[in-house]
Amino acid sequence: MQASKRLGRTWSFLVAGAVALTLLVVMACGGGDDEDDAAMTDTSSGTQTEAAATTETAATTETAAEDTMPKADDAMMAKPGGTLNLASGFYSRRVFDPYELGQTGAGAGYAMQPFYDRLIDYQRPFDPEVGLEYTPGLAESWTVEGSTATFNLREGVTFHDGSAFNADDVVATFERILDPDWPLATRVAPPLRQMVDTVEKVDDNTVQFNLVGPSRLFLSIIASPWGIFMVSEDQIRESDSSADLYPWKKIEDGFNGTGPFMADEATNADASEGLAYLKNPNYWGTDAEGNQWPFLDTLNGSFVTEQTTQIALFTTGRMDTFLPIDRVLPDTAGALRLQAGADETDVIHRTSGVYHQWIFNHSIPPLDNALAREATRLGINRPEMWRRVFGGGDAGRFVQPSEYAAFAVSDDEYRSFPGLDPSKRAEDVERAKALLADAGLDGYKWQYPVDPSTGTHLDRMATVGVQGLNEIGFDVTLQVNTYTVLTDKAVRGEFEMTSISRAVSFDEPTGIYALTFLDVSNTFADDPEVV
Repeated sequence: MQASKRLGRTWSFLVAGAVALTLLVVMACGGGDDEDDAAMTDTSSGTQTEAAATTETAATTETAAEDTMPKADDAMMAKPGGTLNLASGFYSRRVFDPYELGQTGAGAGYAMQPFYDRLIDYQRPFDPEVGLEYTPGLAESWTVEGSTATFNLREGVTFHDGSAFNADDVVATFERILDPDWPLATRVAPPLRQMVDTVEKVDDNTVQFNLVGPSRLFLSIIASPWGIFMVSEDQIRESDSSADLYPWKKIEDGFNGTGPFMADEATNADASEGLAYLKNPNYWGTDAEGNQWPFLDTLNGSFVTEQTTQIALFTTGRMDTFLPIDRVLPDTAGALRLQAGADETDVIHRTSGVYHQWIFNHSIPPLDNALAREATRLGINRPEMWRRVFGGGDAGRFVQPSEYAAFAVSDDEYRSFPGLDPSKRAEDVERAKALLADAGLDGYKWQYPVDPSTGTHLDRMATVGVQGLNEIGFDVTLQVNTYTVLTDKAVRGEFEMTSISRAVSFDEPTGIYALTFLDVSNTFADDPEVV
């Protein structure tokens, strides 16, 4: 598998009026997203700090109009109550299980997050001078000694159905993740199968993880907002030994987490039309003054995929904010401010990590041949992909030197990597042609499946990539598939090459590394030969 190539870009998202203040507060609880700006710290107990390794990277948040945007201290004074109206393509959830196969992408971590909590969370925003910090979630405290990690759980926490949360739920959640016969999905859970040996209940409020070996990534993965949610043992453990997935079952009876928001009956009945989030009156989280989270009464998440429709909703006051995941470019944001009223809106600038992953199937021709794989790496014109879509900058950078100089390679070293120096494009093409000729694969015909719902700019990247493959001697055509069809093909290994394409922002320092290399490591769990 070829590592995904990380690209940096500045985006904006818009908030309307006082909504900016409320949004920062409501997403501060354990149900916030990793793209939310200035999330609050749980002060009920201390934080844990770990120096970031050179492979751990982050993208920080820059805030426009700092004199008008609320600071963290001001946000703590927000009044409770109110409704926030959101619109995104991420609010169409047709399954209820965070670990079901249909939840491989950002949807699991984004749309489901308000319903669920994690054991620990990231301290945000990330301070590069302090290093990596974690804050308590469902675990009040924890210790890591060598290959053993112990978590002390909060007492008195309940699921939305009123049942008590305890160590049995944590053990069941992770045992199902670790079971090789469970068709595991979500972005960051699969690597735990290589990191964790066993998970044990010490007592009702204590859980111990026995790792395969010491790991710097273990805490960052279980803190990931993209989907390591704690679920109820009663909903996932199967008592019928004749069941297909015994001893496990899918969650099919609604969203039932410990998070700050609950689903109403309409949401449980049909999530395809959007998601409605209602305040959890029994939520455990509070701010520094002891005020209970969440502050908002309701979040309305309408299912809207087209940005033109989102813009119309925003300018007419029926959508309160552009989510970070549905960001717009700064010039577009500026124009929208003028249209919607500059005195009633604000812009938050974010540095985004954009990636387009190319996944090789080593088990079938042509990419079962090492020469063909190397030719493909040279043929995919990554600098041109970035230039064609965004007009400039460097493709393939994990970290921009202007943001985190200590983590970034020099320009000369960056351009020394295969396929990343535009001035050597002709040389790379000739080398790739020679490799294909040596492999006897010149003119080899195959299809590259693409999911058009991933975004116009990512579709353009796929087009540029296929053009480069044809330039070196392959005969590749784009094949448009729905996400469901593409995922099914991937699981069955019925593809030569495919991609998982996203455009996301990060404020957790290990996010770029973890999501670049780890989220697809076991995507095709049904067929270990597909890599």
